Amino acid sequence: MPISAQQIVADALAIAKCPGFVSLGGRCLNLVLQDLVMHRNLKVNLVSTTIPVIANSNGPFNLEPDYLR
Repeated sequence: MPISAQQIVADALAIAKCPGFVSLGGRCLNLVLQDLVMHRNLKVNLVSTTIPVIANSNGPFNLEPDYLR
């Protein structure tokens, strides 16, 4: 059963015994998720994609929204 981000933050705040820090908990969750994406080479983040490149062109190219540069 997947749980939502709100449930993760609510559980973390309950464990930490600080239920009033909802916005800070959400920011911390986003920071952890950003760290996982940007600095850890997790296989779930690695995807392959085909980029059509026209000869003698230098872009810009349309990339997927989750493409990490």
